[in-house]
Amino acid sequence: MSNEFKRGDRVVVKPFFGGLFNRYNEQHGKVVSINGNQVKVEFDDKEYGTQDISGDILSKESFEPHEVNAEIENVGKHFQEVFPKLSGTMGEQMKKELPNHLGYLKNAQASNDKSSVLIESNYLLGSLQVIRNTESELKDWGEEVEVSLDKIQWWAKNL
Repeated sequence: MSNEFKRGDRVVVKPFFGGLFNRYNEQHGKVVSINGNQVKVEFDDKEYGTQDISGDILSKESFEPHEVNAEIENVGKHFQEVFPKLSGTMGEQMKKELPNHLGYLKNAQASNDKSSVLIESNYLLGSLQVIRNTESELKDWGEEVEVSLDKIQWWAKNL
């Protein structure tokens, strides 16, 4: 079963597989590696970490456009929350540029423009790294943003 997965795939643990409750039931994550039927999954919920999961109880994630739009809104919300903490010239520049790029991302998603969705989400991921590297109090900020952008990119790659 795991031969259908590849590194980078977004997956979800199937609910109540075989009638047994699984502790990872309905958890979402990303494939890190594959070894036979064992798929190493980095879960979105950091509480679960990275685990080897049987490929038999995994399925690929799929997203509807309204779910992708909700992820874009989530990214925007998190950036809005961090804007007041950004300092200096670069902080001011990001406060101006990031809302524009979020708008470009929304437009690209609405028109199913795969290339533009990937470009804009990569830009936002890069901005996240810049924030972490330049604002010491925010070095651990943005895990939810990363997960949302990963979901958006997965959706675009599967258009």
